[in-house]
Amino acid sequence: MDLRRFIRQRWKELEGELLPLHARRDQLVEELRTIEHDISTIEPQLSEMRSAAEAIGMDLTYISEHSRAHGETTIKQGIRMVLNVHLDGLTSSDLHALVSRDFFDGNLDRTSFSPQLSRMRRDGEVDLGNTIWTLTDYGREVMHGRARGRLASDRKENEPSDDPASDGSDAGPINPPRGVFD
Repeated sequence: MDLRRFIRQRWKELEGELLPLHARRDQLVEELRTIEHDISTIEPQLSEMRSAAEAIGMDLTYISEHSRAHGETTIKQGIRMVLNVHLDGLTSSDLHALVSRDFFDGNLDRTSFSPQLSRMRRDGEVDLGNTIWTLTDYGREVMHGRARGRLASDRKENEPSDDPASDGSDAGPINPPRGVFD
């Protein structure tokens, strides 16, 4: 084969390989520009939300931490995250109010919350001392996916309400005033 013919043939082959690579690079650069634009639009909005939350005294620690790792929050995850921030613990009523407000738009029924809290106590994730609920070390391990024994991913989140939780509710009996539900 003569050298001129070899150069012509190899030149065409190399150009044929290079052109799609240039096109792909240009496509990726454009995609990166779009992503950078989206980030520059979202970050100021997030900053405004942070300022608004701080103005009303809302702690975003557990919401931000959880949203990076998960999608929708379960009752048990909400309990873990709230108690992880409130190291001195909370009463059942305060805990319910915070979990409901911060994760369920204020719509968490006590009848759904109490059985989950009782199950978490039974499983050793939370402790009740003198009407104050606290997160145990084991509860923190579950929260971070490092639970001893079975994997945290194998644990049931929000077991069905017909699954027995405990001998009774931590809220006591529910006796609505007469006429409320008549």
